[in-house]
Amino acid sequence: RGGDVAVYVCDGLAASRLHETPTPNTECVSLRLDLPKRKKLYLFTIYRPPKLGMSPFLDQLDKTLTPHLSRNICIVGDFNAKHQDWFSGQDTDVNGVELKMFADCHSLQQLVRSPTYKPNTDNP
Repeated sequence: RGGDVAVYVCDGLAASRLHETPTPNTECVSLRLDLPKRKKLYLFTIYRPPKLGMSPFLDQLDKTLTPHLSRNICIVGDFNAKHQDWFSGQDTDVNGVELKMFADCHSLQQLVRSPTYKPNTDNP
């Protein structure tokens, strides 16, 4: 079982869930947010468990995103991948290499520039 995802939006922001094809081992919530001045943002909130191979995950992600690539999209979540280009001093793993190639091919950029998780070292 994975980590689950949740999406909260403030009252007054129109949001509707997009149709998603359920995928084994991956959690995804896809929304269309109606912004002021008739603008729309397509938000994809995703969790990829560490044991799920990156290639099948990216194949499914590509199918999910393809209809929306010409739109304003934002992809958030936990991909369990590391790349030195995202955080200085971080090692790159094979998942990070694949995810970065995918992002580059789709003109997506990583905005988070510091780790979001720090292991607890107080209790060895």
